[in-house]
Amino acid sequence: YDTPFFIDVDGQGRIHVLDMRSQRVTRFDPIGKYEASFRAEKPALQIRLDALGRIFCGEISSGETQVSSEFKTIQQYSTIVRYDPDGRNPSRSGPYPSMKMMMKTMPGGGVLSTSSRDGSQICWGVSPDGKLWLGNNETYELGVFDPDGKPLFRFGRACKPVQKKALKEVAGENRKSSAAPEFFPAFATDFFFDEAGNAWLRMFRNDDKAEPYRYDVFSPQGIYLKQYVLPCRIYQVRNGKMIAVVETEEGFRALKCYQY
Repeated sequence: YDTPFFIDVDGQGRIHVLDMRSQRVTRFDPIGKYEASFRAEKPALQIRLDALGRIFCGEISSGETQVSSEFKTIQQYSTIVRYDPDGRNPSRSGPYPSMKMMMKTMPGGGVLSTSSRDGSQICWGVSPDGKLWLGNNETYELGVFDPDGKPLFRFGRACKPVQKKALKEVAGENRKSSAAPEFFPAFATDFFFDEAGNAWLRMFRNDDKAEPYRYDVFSPQGIYLKQYVLPCRIYQVRNGKMIAVVETEEGFRALKCYQY
């Protein structure tokens, strides 16, 4: 591998690894034996699989790429590509405006670029039945599409933006070269689904360990169900358990399961 950024598991327990820089998707059986691989057509961020083993990748591209000695905003775009389980027959949805980057040329050559993980961007996920859920998290709204990209419905919820505490301490001149907005987006990019097909969206919070994590849960039809307020960040929900990553008293990270 070069940069094995993203991993997902299909309905048969097979492991898929996306190597971002080499644009390669590699599949292993449930015990880690190599099965097959293919190259994505363009650089991609994220990989998702549905119950049928179809592979979804988020291609990234840029609009205007001409930069100068002054910081300039460069718009990036995301295109969601669905491949057959063997990596063939790519089908595209997009491109959609996503993350913005600040870029400028350096006196000695080369380009300096900066972005913010907290900036608004395209967020997407694939439900167990193969539907694509997609939206720009600048606003609290998502669209749901069938596996062939046909729009099905849209839904959203009222949201009060969370202002960043740390940004208040940044001097005005330094803000000009920052890609970080004053407010957090409506929800985080890493939303996921439970076995019933409900979507779990993580709300942003300031970097305060005393502040809890909040997850809004929506039904497969986009109906708001409830909000969970939790002491730690969870990464998956399966069989009535929330799977979290916690830090032990010794400073190590460990997996922990909570019932709900």
